Amino acid sequence: TITIWQLLFTEEPDFRLLSKAFFLFVGYLLAISGIKRKRSINPMIYKQKYKEQLRNAFSSDGFSLRRLLKAIALYNENKPAKAIAALDKIYKNCLYADDFCAVLLFKALCLEEQGNYYEAAECYKELLEHDKTHATAWSNLGLVYQNLGRGSDSLEAYQISIQYDPTN
Repeated sequence: TITIWQLLFTEEPDFRLLSKAFFLFVGYLLAISGIKRKRSINPMIYKQKYKEQLRNAFSSDGFSLRRLLKAIALYNENKPAKAIAALDKIYKNCLYADDFCAVLLFKALCLEEQGNYYEAAECYKELLEHDKTHATAWSNLGLVYQNLGRGSDSLEAYQISIQYDPTN
């Protein structure tokens, strides 16, 4: 076996072996220090988890669908500001009602998480312009109205939600 000393102080050092030794040494230091590489979650798992909310969003645009799923991953990682920024970029690619509904739903959820109830209500209302029967949006709008102290509007939104989906 060759020692690091021999690799460093020979007349013509083998840089390939030196770099390999260096990376092994750094890996060893990281292993003993307890630093772990953060494992990211594959955003595609959210396609199944939120299939009811996504419906057919971006069914003909795989690139935008992947970006939407990454934004949803940010939402699930409690990074609402980053998720909102990503959703705002995706919004430009929306063509169909399901596209708009998915983007606006998750943007509204992020805004709610930040406590921006007025903006969240605006997102839900825009979503409902694309699909008036979206029971989840009606239910969430009712919750937002409740947080804004608008009791009668809240009750009306909840009633409409139940009308479209009694199990919601």
